[in-house]
Amino acid sequence: MIKLAIIVALVAAGYWYYSGAWQARMQTPEQQAQDNARLMERCMREEGRMAAGAGLAGMASETGDLQTLCADKLALQMRDGQWIPR
Repeated sequence: MIKLAIIVALVAAGYWYYSGAWQARMQTPEQQAQDNARLMERCMREEGRMAAGAGLAGMASETGDLQTLCADKLALQMRDGQWIPR
């Protein structure tokens, strides 16, 4: 009975890994580029909000170029109009 429970648990864990973590790695380049673009958009919005909040609080903030800041933070670079990993 214990052997059966262990086998069922291993099969369930294998299915969970294959359907989740493994499939996430199997993205097409277009899907990865879309995900990277979403990450950049979200980062730039958050950094913009933080800079605005710092300005309202009377703190000096040097935001600089948000796109460059987020690209460095996420380790992405723009190539052929798409954000790709460095």
